[in-house]
Amino acid sequence: MPKDSLKDRLNAEIRFAKSISAGEFSMLGELGLPAEERKSRRAAEALERKKELSTAVGRASIAVAETTFHAHAEYDGSLAAAFREFGLDPHDPRSWGMMLRSFARVHFSPRKAGGRPREWDGTRYWQLIRDVAEKQRGNANLSKEDAYRALARDKRYQGLSAVGIKRAYLKATDPRANDDLKSVMDMLLAEFGEEAVKEAVEELGYSEELAAAYAQHEMLESAIRYYQENDVQR
Repeated sequence: MPKDSLKDRLNAEIRFAKSISAGEFSMLGELGLPAEERKSRRAAEALERKKELSTAVGRASIAVAETTFHAHAEYDGSLAAAFREFGLDPHDPRSWGMMLRSFARVHFSPRKAGGRPREWDGTRYWQLIRDVAEKQRGNANLSKEDAYRALARDKRYQGLSAVGIKRAYLKATDPRANDDLKSVMDMLLAEFGEEAVKEAVEELGYSEELAAAYAQHEMLESAIRYYQENDVQR
C-alpha cells in the first residue's frame, strides 16, 4: 500500500479540524446520547465559548491553556520535534505564533491565477526596504517620496510607478502585511521587549498599556533597521 504523501496527511488533518468545527465529530462524552440532546449540548457549549472569547481574560485563559506544552504527552511529540527543528522555546507563547506563521507561509501562501507566485513576497519586501534606505543613505535631504521616484526609474522595478512602490513599501514595513518582518520583530520582542517595557514605565512614566505599545513600536523600528542594514536572505 503506497504511503500517504505530505499533502494527503495535511488534507486529512484539515478535514478532521473542519468536522470538529462543524459539530460533525462526536466527543467521548456524547457517545450514546440522543441526537437532540447532543445538539442541545453543543449549542450550550458554543454559547459558553462565545462568552469566554468576548473578554480579554477569557481569551488569555484559552491562549495559556492551548500553548501550555506537555513534553511527555504522546500528542505533543510532533510539536516537540517541530520546536526543536525551529530552535524555538515551546514555553514562550510567541514561539507558537512564529512557528504557525512559518507553517502557513509554506503551505498556504497566496498564489496568482495560473499557479504563479504572488508578485511581492518577504524577500522582495526586504530588498525594497534596503533599496529605499540606500537611496536616502547617500543624500540626507532625500525624502522617501524622492526615493520612490528614483526607484521607479530602476529597471528592477520596471512597470511600477512611484505610487506603486510607495504602496509596496508601506506593506513591507507593516508587520500585519509582511510576515517575515513580524517574525523578526517577534524575535526582538522576545529578547528585548521586557526591558523596553520596564524602561518606558520607569524612565518615561508610561502606563503598562502604553509601555507595551512603546515596546512594540521600538522593536518594529529595530526590525526595519535590521532589514536596512543586512543583505537580503534568499
